[in-house]
Amino acid sequence: MNITALVIGFLTTCLIVYKFNHYASYKRHKAYVVLLATFPVYYWIFALYALDFGALINGGIVGIAFFAIGFMAHGIYDVVHLSLYPHSVAPNWLPEFCRSVDILLGI
Repeated sequence: MNITALVIGFLTTCLIVYKFNHYASYKRHKAYVVLLATFPVYYWIFALYALDFGALINGGIVGIAFFAIGFMAHGIYDVVHLSLYPHSVAPNWLPEFCRSVDILLGI
């Protein structure tokens, strides 16, 4: 185990959370989404650096699959949202709308 990398990762995470918590709520949510979307890009860069085009293709497939799974997982959350939060402030039509959008985008 690489303890140095683990400590640097922990400190980087603390810095990200600290910085993002100083953003307004709407900017914070966008910042986390952008950060999450960049994760597959790192592996693509590593694959290009190593000139491993098989890894690049596999990374692309896996990256797309994770985005699809994320959309579908959010769609499932929309299904159970009202049972988890019966006093939700969201309009009654929102769970069905989001569920259909998320699952179709995931497919």
